[in-house]
Amino acid sequence: MPRILAILLILAIGAPALEAQRPNTRQGFWISFGLGAGSLDLGGDVEDFDRETGLSGYLRLGGTLSQTILIGGETNGWVKTIDGVTTQVGFLGPVAVFYPSATGSFYIKTAVGVLTLEEDFISGAGFATSLGIGNEFRVGNNFSIVLFLNGIQSFGVEAKVNGTSTGINVDPNLVQLGVGVAWH
Repeated sequence: MPRILAILLILAIGAPALEAQRPNTRQGFWISFGLGAGSLDLGGDVEDFDRETGLSGYLRLGGTLSQTILIGGETNGWVKTIDGVTTQVGFLGPVAVFYPSATGSFYIKTAVGVLTLEEDFISGAGFATSLGIGNEFRVGNNFSIVLFLNGIQSFGVEAKVNGTSTGINVDPNLVQLGVGVAWH
């Protein structure tokens, strides 16, 4: 996590000078992906789960409606192995990205979709919402470096053991922080 914070700090300090040389324009197809740290917690009926930090990332793509609104699809993931057990969380859903300024680089994004949880013989899936912010520092004609922060909250995710209902609601929530790239 300290490495990611150091990278974010370097980009936040140096990228605005690069960004000033190229305008932020958005048109047609776009794609963005990033990696970083993710912090996962379980809610619902689970009270003794300690928040865990693992590798996390996203892939987002779609089309441009205007200089301020993009629509598309997004998938997010988180993974960590603890004591030989690998836990994975995934999110998939439609996304809307809003830029308050038509020429600005700051954005707010929201998505709704499905979150899945897999851990050895335990699984679950349910409705989830995602909210995020980011800043795209333009460093090429159609290329930006992205600093992002995403939050995903699930609802009604019941843990199943080998496909059998347990009646235990786990409701994972995930916070992601990292660096990505985007092409507009």
